[in-house]
Amino acid sequence: PLPPSGVAVPSSSPSSVGTDDGGNGVSSPDGGVVYALLLVGEFVTGCGIGSVYCVMTGAISDHTRPAARASAIGVYKLWRDSGYAFGGLLTGVVADLSGGSFAVTTFVVAGIVVAVV
Repeated sequence: PLPPSGVAVPSSSPSSVGTDDGGNGVSSPDGGVVYALLLVGEFVTGCGIGSVYCVMTGAISDHTRPAARASAIGVYKLWRDSGYAFGGLLTGVVADLSGGSFAVTTFVVAGIVVAVV
């Protein structure tokens, strides 16, 4: 029976015991796959970021005149850090508009592209 508000109320307290979410808080049928994709995306992105940042700063330093080096590195870091701000916002918008699975898949693909390129 539904209460007067029309919203179903669970008969017991929330618990991860006996649910199909594996204890990770994702209760959709593909929750385990989505979580695994998220972990893979985080790992691949971390590998890509870790290999690119030091190399790019060194390449900028090597190929820029000493007088312009600080400006060149500043511009590089401006665009790099802008990616953090706008990437998170864009991922949130994509997740809201299309559902979490598509946002996670997009994140994994972007991580692979960053690691390969």
